[in-house]
Amino acid sequence: MIRRWGLILNWLGLDPKLAGAWSNKGVALDNLGRYEEAIGAYDKALELDPNDVTAWANKGVALVKLGRYEEAIGAYDKALEIDPKLAGAWSNKGFALGKLGRYEEAIGVYDKALELDPKLAEAWFNKGVTLDKLGRYEEEIGAYDKALELDPNDATAWSNKGVALGNLGRYEETIRAYDKALELDPKLAEARGNRGVAFLYKHAYSESSTDLGKARDFFLISGQENDAKLAYAYELWAVGMQNWAKEEYPLAITSFRKAARVFKSCGLEDKADSLQLLSQLVPLDENLMAALASNSLPELSKRSNELSKKSVRLLKRFRILHG
Repeated sequence: MIRRWGLILNWLGLDPKLAGAWSNKGVALDNLGRYEEAIGAYDKALELDPNDVTAWANKGVALVKLGRYEEAIGAYDKALEIDPKLAGAWSNKGFALGKLGRYEEAIGVYDKALELDPKLAEAWFNKGVTLDKLGRYEEEIGAYDKALELDPNDATAWSNKGVALGNLGRYEETIRAYDKALELDPKLAEARGNRGVAFLYKHAYSESSTDLGKARDFFLISGQENDAKLAYAYELWAVGMQNWAKEEYPLAITSFRKAARVFKSCGLEDKADSLQLLSQLVPLDENLMAALASNSLPELSKRSNELSKKSVRLLKRFRILHG
């Protein structure tokens, strides 16, 4: 492919000393996933024309793809010295800063990009991702709303908005956001799995287990084994709650214990402890299933006189881990 590219350059009569020819070759190499070679081509272009703003910006993109974020920021800075109004370079610099965990700086850089181009959907989207890292969920939702105004068919933006809404406990809105994401992309496993978790927290256990089972299958097909395991753990949790509601207590206990083992294998010790506690609570206080399933457990203090001392101790521990 690259040999053919070289032949085309010669056939077009382009001078190999032209910076633009090397810059274009860099783009072609980048498109082929040959990022180191692309950087070499951009460097050759920049030897010939140190003010080639496109070569600096595209070199930054290739460096990001290699995970060399500090160098990428340097390349974007060079591009922005030449053209400080290059909104895309500001946005890409924000992305690299976010990858380094420099979230506050990234937000400021995204704001600069959006000051220059308020219709840059990618900058709104990535600002939302960064706000999530800072736990600023209301602002995150606002950023995704802006991105969705510009591109209402962005399934991932709908899905991420659902995550932010879920972090605020707004599960009805969360489910609606995931519904929209899945309408646009029915195979978006993250949205399917997260909607399943939202259904679990809304006590819609049948819908929850169905979504989580489908998400697990999608994750396995795409080779995302850890995500598949996590979906399976939540699916077992939902099945356990279904069985508990049906007063099928041995089945509920079995599901909770399996879920605890899977959560532990995923490194989620708190979740594992929570499910292990559930397996112990089922035979002790079956009548409190609804209160326990509410997550906030508001009824427990009112009804503590009905519980054994062991149940009170276990429920307090559950509240600390999962309430």
